[in-house]
Amino acid sequence: MFSAVARRLRLLAGLAAVCAAALPTVAWAGPFNNSDLLVGRTIKISSDDRTFTAGANFQIAPVNAIVHSVVKKAMDSATATNPDAVKLLQYANTPTVKAAINSNDPAKFKSAILAEMKAHGVTPSAAQQKSIDAVSSDASQLKQMSTIIDMINIANQPEQAMTFSLEPYASLNFKPVTVTARVALAGFHTSSAGTTMSMGNLGLDVKTGDAYGVSGAAFGWSLGSSFYAPTGTSDADTIALSNILAAPRYLHNFMTVSPYAVLGAELAIFKLTVRGEYVDMTPVRESTGLKRMAYFDMGAGLLADLGFLGLSLELDGLKSIENAPAMDNVWLATGGVRTYMGPVQLGVGLQVPLVSASANSGSMGGVNLGSPSKYNVLVNGQFKF
Repeated sequence: MFSAVARRLRLLAGLAAVCAAALPTVAWAGPFNNSDLLVGRTIKISSDDRTFTAGANFQIAPVNAIVHSVVKKAMDSATATNPDAVKLLQYANTPTVKAAINSNDPAKFKSAILAEMKAHGVTPSAAQQKSIDAVSSDASQLKQMSTIIDMINIANQPEQAMTFSLEPYASLNFKPVTVTARVALAGFHTSSAGTTMSMGNLGLDVKTGDAYGVSGAAFGWSLGSSFYAPTGTSDADTIALSNILAAPRYLHNFMTVSPYAVLGAELAIFKLTVRGEYVDMTPVRESTGLKRMAYFDMGAGLLADLGFLGLSLELDGLKSIENAPAMDNVWLATGGVRTYMGPVQLGVGLQVPLVSASANSGSMGGVNLGSPSKYNVLVNGQFKF
């Protein structure tokens, strides 16, 4: 009898030792670890889980109809404003005149376009001569002429075009705050012109927060703010045509400040986050028609953590506050899957608009956005330690 009791006591002691050994592991796992989403913000992750993270976001979307609609509206506007000047473009869009434009020599341009018009038996009208003289005396107008010619060629281009964005980032995760730096790069691809890359806006994000409970039963909060400096080029604006959520990262004439708040709950394998973000975009360059924009971005994300795999569903809603009609009453859904392979995480998802504002074909802060893409493919890869 005593030996049986002793065996049971030894068994209980062994189980207690196993549980005691497991406790540090459970505490180390912590709540909201492996809660990264493809679009939305999440609760600040414990510095016990990661101190440094490096990765990149990649998005790709078809935009030929979008680009063409924007170009057509721009050309219609230019024709209505100055039809005589626009008529010059048919003579400027020739190899000889384009070569003179690319030489950045206004005098060569004037000589080449007058020769081209003469070859066609055309004598410039007084208004056209005035436009030629204006371009020939101002190198910036010569560059603008080159841009308009490129727009015409895009509008006449029947092939499929694609935009893509690449956003490398790195995070330092301390106990009180997480600091993340981002570099946005924009790309545009057509079969005739190949692939071109341009610089987007540099971003910095600072976030604080805390979580209470243990893995599988917890709640948490985070407060933070993002800042994007206007370091991009005009070509980067193309990305905003395909993905309006990316506007702060790619509209090069705007400086953006975005304070936000996140609440989260974790139960068993499920992690739920809700967030609100105020986006304020201020024009910083003297560009005609640009206005300050402000809108509200609300979102929710549900993630099922299966240990080696995460399945996520996200919902984003946008509401215009000032000069952002293209952001008004827009709803987007994003579904994704993410693998967890130790310190390496890989994720892929698809984002589609559920509701698009009628104003999406209009302007936002003076920037014509055309219509949003019918879908965005999202890819994320990151390494943490």
